Amino acid sequence: MQPTEVPRGDCLTLTLLATSDLHGLLSEADALSKADSWQGLARIATYVRQQRQNAANVLLMDNGDFLQGSALCDMAANLGRNGLPDHPVLKVMNHLQYDAVGLGNHEFDFGLPFLMDTLAEADFPLVCSNLRHADQSWQPRLFLRRQCVDHTGQPHELKIGVVSVMPPQTLGWNHLAHHVQATPMVQTAQRQARQLRLDGADIVIALAHTGIGALPPLSGAEHAGAAIAALPEIDLIVCGHAHAVFPNTAQASDSETDHQGGSLAGTPAVMPNFNGSHVGQIDVELRKIDETWQIHSAQSQAVPMRTGGPKQAPIPQDADVLTLLAPYRVTTQEHLAQPVGHLPLAVHSFFAGLPMDISSTLSALAKLHFARQTLTAETLGTLPLLSAASAFRCGGRAGPDHYTHVPAGPVSRRDLYALHPFQNTISARLLTGWQIKDWLEMAASSFQQILPNADPAPLMDPEFPGYNFDTIFGVTYEIDLTQPATFDPHGHRRKPTTASGRIHNLCFRADPIDPNQSFLVLTNSYRAGGGGNIPHLSAAPPLELPARDMRELVQALLETGLQATDLPPCPWQFKPIPNASALVQTSPLAAPYVAQVFGGQPPNKIPNKKGFLQLLLSFDHASPQPSLAFPQTQAYISQ
Repeated sequence: MQPTEVPRGDCLTLTLLATSDLHGLLSEADALSKADSWQGLARIATYVRQQRQNAANVLLMDNGDFLQGSALCDMAANLGRNGLPDHPVLKVMNHLQYDAVGLGNHEFDFGLPFLMDTLAEADFPLVCSNLRHADQSWQPRLFLRRQCVDHTGQPHELKIGVVSVMPPQTLGWNHLAHHVQATPMVQTAQRQARQLRLDGADIVIALAHTGIGALPPLSGAEHAGAAIAALPEIDLIVCGHAHAVFPNTAQASDSETDHQGGSLAGTPAVMPNFNGSHVGQIDVELRKIDETWQIHSAQSQAVPMRTGGPKQAPIPQDADVLTLLAPYRVTTQEHLAQPVGHLPLAVHSFFAGLPMDISSTLSALAKLHFARQTLTAETLGTLPLLSAASAFRCGGRAGPDHYTHVPAGPVSRRDLYALHPFQNTISARLLTGWQIKDWLEMAASSFQQILPNADPAPLMDPEFPGYNFDTIFGVTYEIDLTQPATFDPHGHRRKPTTASGRIHNLCFRADPIDPNQSFLVLTNSYRAGGGGNIPHLSAAPPLELPARDMRELVQALLETGLQATDLPPCPWQFKPIPNASALVQTSPLAAPYVAQVFGGQPPNKIPNKKGFLQLLLSFDHASPQPSLAFPQTQAYISQ
């Protein structure tokens, strides 16, 4: 029996274009380095215009984190309406005529008054389903009516529901607990989607400012995209927040994650990375059944603004967008060029995850310097002061261009943004010795297990974001990679695991750490609010500190006349493993710094199709050849 052919008048194609985590990167002039200049909303604008010309029915939506992350955004927040008549990001988004925009956690970084004032400029509907405020300018759900044409060119009204959620942890990250109420992402998305169905929506789109996460969902998890996609009320989903690409055809699919067709739990899905490097696109075939439009098929893709690698020319920037931005450009460049200090050595994140990462060292020292200037002896008492830090830009899925590299010499505001791209503030938490060990076990879980006499495998577990690898200064310790990982990426203890774990010889002032001793640990607001799923941390008692941005702290440290010898040595090292090695990848720009360790050219360079510099890391301390695992001197102290 042949299938019944559907009349062309009962079929239409809908193209959903989605941006996410733009972080204020509008044009190549906003990029912090040449490596990032192929990204930005001005290039996406060109692609959107092309799609609107070529496709019959196009929707454009954003998934949040558009108001923070660039110098342009900081300038707009600092100057306000007195310095700038319009917010440049809103001006461009209005020009592009977004159909709907969801909020992200970083929208709240500059405070509620600024957010409400800025969002008042929006000519598009705003939605956030699981955060509520008495004077909010966003809606808990959207019901859109759009005129679409079928395959014969006849118009029809399509009723589209939109829900939007973000991690409830946003309240802790941005100190909003007394002003904003949050509800769980999955339950809220389902409740609002059900109401949209009752209101008559043909399809429901979830703007989920959250990563993919696990199925079944984990209670309180920061990433819940897969769980939201699994809801029967959701037809299409845009994920974000995790700064990743989905679908990624280079990755393997599983029962719930289809990278080839682009679906999560059977629902068409997309995640378009960050900084405007990609635009998410879901092409949907709709059929009219019983007077209701229903999805028949769909194909998702994350479209890069540059194809074919670094040597390929990116999509051109939209001329109209550049014209809109021209009045802001001189002020922004002057702001970025302002000198703020001097670095006695290069600061980079090329060695993130290794016992040589200077970017985390500088960040930790900046926190310590501020705390020592701020905390009185009466406040601190006998509490030992520790400082935790991690690299922010550390390659991984974001590619070989995604590293920080600030050369020695004069430092500008542009460099501060490269060192600390997010508006995180300093935080302090009280923890015990055993809780600190668990924190370090969580960091060490980001490595793969390494065994003697095994073929070299990648050192880092790709399920762990590189920016979640913390180093804690003020204690010393070893990491034993022959042991299995203690925690999974969600901060849950794995079973079975060893009693000793991977953290060995954990000492404070050369003595084994007392599991019950209290410590004051400096970190940032993202980590203290639950970011990274560090065990015990978000529930630990806080010690109040002035909410200073990390860029301010780094600038204050540089103003002291920082010397290379002021930087503390790395507090940890790998435990030697005979006849064992692993593969590490970094930026090709790291080659001179790697050569410092080896006294010549980096050895054992291994071809890498993704553009990384890949090296063989030896864990055999008896090897006559130096290794990045056991640097004979702190490479970043070298002049």
